[in-house]
Amino acid sequence: MKNKTIVVSMMLVFLLVTSTVGASIVVVKNVKNSKRVVKSLPLTAFDVDVEKTVWDGHAWVETAYAEYDSIVRFNITVHNSGDCVIHNITVTDSLPSSLEYADDATVNGELKEPDIIAGSNLIWNFPENLEPSHKIYIEFDAHVIGSPCSVDINRVEVNAQTYGSNMVNDEDTAKVVVPGMCCEKKVWNPTEKKWVEEITANKGDLVKFKVNIKYHGAYKLYNIKIKDFLPSNLEYADNASIEETAVSDDKKIVWWNLTNELHDGDILNITFYAKVVGHGECTNLVNITANECSGKTWYCEDTAKVVTREGMIVKKQVWNENLQQWADEINASVGDTVRFRITITY
Repeated sequence: MKNKTIVVSMMLVFLLVTSTVGASIVVVKNVKNSKRVVKSLPLTAFDVDVEKTVWDGHAWVETAYAEYDSIVRFNITVHNSGDCVIHNITVTDSLPSSLEYADDATVNGELKEPDIIAGSNLIWNFPENLEPSHKIYIEFDAHVIGSPCSVDINRVEVNAQTYGSNMVNDEDTAKVVVPGMCCEKKVWNPTEKKWVEEITANKGDLVKFKVNIKYHGAYKLYNIKIKDFLPSNLEYADNASIEETAVSDDKKIVWWNLTNELHDGDILNITFYAKVVGHGECTNLVNITANECSGKTWYCEDTAKVVTREGMIVKKQVWNENLQQWADEINASVGDTVRFRITITY
């Protein structure tokens, strides 16, 4: 509980009350005769605390690393931290999309599944009294289904009722990090002024790409190698934010062999330009490899697309009455009426 200060003034008597959980000290001063009287009075307070932790193999912690497809175990500790009884306690645990409930729940060491499972929410109800300083311990398993490099935050909320119909509540979170390297390839949209997965450009335009690399893990990522493959309608146009290691003669492949090291939560970005030299719907591919001090080698790849057109395209078709569709040619007799369609694309 937080300290509270209450000042009461009435006639010539001033009361200063400073309270902590369970007791209060009241100083009464009579201004007229300067007497001081110190009294200790009982003070009631209601409160509830909740703590959410995850098992890391050695201890209950706030953040743990867990591999994809593994099982992690969570602990929820509900504590009546006030000096009065609380009851009708509801514990609601909300799992993120990268975690799913995997059973084996216990309450105070005894098997007890949630009273309600509503989607990703696990709910336990405790109508009985919880005495001051007493605790409820809940544990359960969750299946890690998040992709490498994801950070999964598991949130719990507790609501409880006092006998004065007041409500007290608290919440807490625990974090599961799926170790690994992830990457993202984007292209700049100058009209919308944001990074996107696809744009339309004209021949001769310069387009800007970004490669984003992120690492999460308990180790260090090093020996990062990037290989970017430009499609037939693009060629490398320099101006990289980190100077490239090499470029192929036809300017279609760009390499970066980086000396940078990434630690947990670090992000590395590289931007560069490419020139539109052809037309069509083409995809730019980047692949990245890196070593981790654990001995693992991480790999990821991603793409961005540039659609280009070669000037104005004119297409003429004729209506096929028999097939009920536009065609490049039909058979017709003298005197027939035929319908044409001209499509201009730019």
